[in-house]
Amino acid sequence: MASVENYVKYASKQGQFRAGAVSATNPKQNLVDLEIPANSGTYDLSLTYVEIVMRPSLSTAAPLVDNTASGDSTSFSDGHLYYNEDSSAQGAGGDGDYSKVVHPSTAILVKSAQMVSSLRGRVASVRNCNVLRTNLGVYEKDFSGRNDDHSGLSHSRQEKNFVLGNLAELCGKGDDPSQDRAHGVKIMLKDIFNFGMVSDYDSAKYGALQIHLELDLQKIGWRDDSLGTGGGSATAVLGRRAYGDGTNNTMGAMTQLTAVNCGLGTNTFRTAALYDAMGDHPYYVGQKLTATFTQGGGATAITPKVIKIKSLTHVAGDAVQTEDLKVDIELDRTGGNLIVPALTGGHTMDVTLTHIAPTLGVIAVDSIDLVATQVPGEGAGQHSYSEFALVEDHLAANTASFDRTYHIPPNCVSCLVTFPSPIYSHDSIGSYRVAIDNEQLTTRDVVADSALHRDLIKKAFANIPNMQLRDLNEFVVTEDAVSSAEASYKPVKSIMFPVPLSSSQQMLDLSVEAVNGQTFSGKINIFFQQLKSL
Repeated sequence: MASVENYVKYASKQGQFRAGAVSATNPKQNLVDLEIPANSGTYDLSLTYVEIVMRPSLSTAAPLVDNTASGDSTSFSDGHLYYNEDSSAQGAGGDGDYSKVVHPSTAILVKSAQMVSSLRGRVASVRNCNVLRTNLGVYEKDFSGRNDDHSGLSHSRQEKNFVLGNLAELCGKGDDPSQDRAHGVKIMLKDIFNFGMVSDYDSAKYGALQIHLELDLQKIGWRDDSLGTGGGSATAVLGRRAYGDGTNNTMGAMTQLTAVNCGLGTNTFRTAALYDAMGDHPYYVGQKLTATFTQGGGATAITPKVIKIKSLTHVAGDAVQTEDLKVDIELDRTGGNLIVPALTGGHTMDVTLTHIAPTLGVIAVDSIDLVATQVPGEGAGQHSYSEFALVEDHLAANTASFDRTYHIPPNCVSCLVTFPSPIYSHDSIGSYRVAIDNEQLTTRDVVADSALHRDLIKKAFANIPNMQLRDLNEFVVTEDAVSSAEASYKPVKSIMFPVPLSSSQQMLDLSVEAVNGQTFSGKINIFFQQLKSL
């Protein structure tokens, strides 16, 4: 007989949170207290998660739609929330700009975390959780697993046609209305604490499970994914999906209007590009765009108009082969308010549509809840797990190499070293050596990207309970990556190696050299994985 699971939602004990950049009107409010009550049953923590529900406040009040008597000002947008690792690097596009990548772990939002059992005391304390889990996630989560995470922050288009944003239900066919909605970001408890892998936490034996989180909500921003956002990455990726010449202009270009197809004026435009399916085009019902007109053959000039899409229809099956697979865009209007006057003789009109990007106000956090999975039966009286102990160190500016010694806590089985960066470890490591209690881990220098480097990572994961190595590529992919081009990837370079199990403290000697001509500077994190029992 299959077991029955119950999903119980526990609201945060603090009720006000704010996302987006910190300012006088938007103070930092990042502390979250969650609790599974004592004597409330047994829980599968591996299926339990923290859900942060957010919605951006978007303004499209100006300009108004020209061809409606009501002066319609509302519209919808295909956009997504993202985490900006370093606000000063956003848009730079270089290796320091990781604001546009598909993050391997939503725990990037958690700066530090604590877990306490009311009857057994402290269970885990994790510092720099965002650094630890994001860099570990590069190895733990494979390529498809990252891109198919619909409860994450990034809006990935890898190996997909045009995908609608996670903050709206946008209708790309027919005339059903689009609508905005909030987005819940899911952070699995096991992606914060290793104790979160326990599948039978008994609240009668262990008492209340208290969880305290310090989040990083001020790093959350909003990005518009729609067509024509000033030549940004969204426009570029949509341009590559078009048929015809595949340029960005093709996406916004409409079929030329003539006396034949515009005898009495029109409220329908037809795309110049072809689309195999309605899921491929970048338009949606309720989208607001600017229509720009270029007249030919003596036609009367028309000033640009603000339009709003009423419905979308595939032209598949048209008798004229060149028109087949185009999309008809019907415009919202009132009465006889037409966009284009009648054309006669040799008069023509070229039309180009450009998306009007909304203005972001604030990002509201509707709620933060712990969604716990309750299971039948009693849990075990003792649990074995692991916890990451952190040692921080700082490197002086322009450090080309270093040799440092650190204390390894008792009962450690692996070590992860990340290099100067707000989150992602992407400094150019040339080679390194590791010695534990004066015993060299390898007989020669370990060159980054070498087989020996990857072998040490494999051995480290072999020592880690309940964690699986799935990827050794050491990169994260950008949100709009559609090819294997080098620009579609961002490097991640960490050092990871096994540690011989010992009940006593050990000494770690770490020697690292940067790639020739490059240097390190700033904080490095040394995470030791320590075996525990509760």
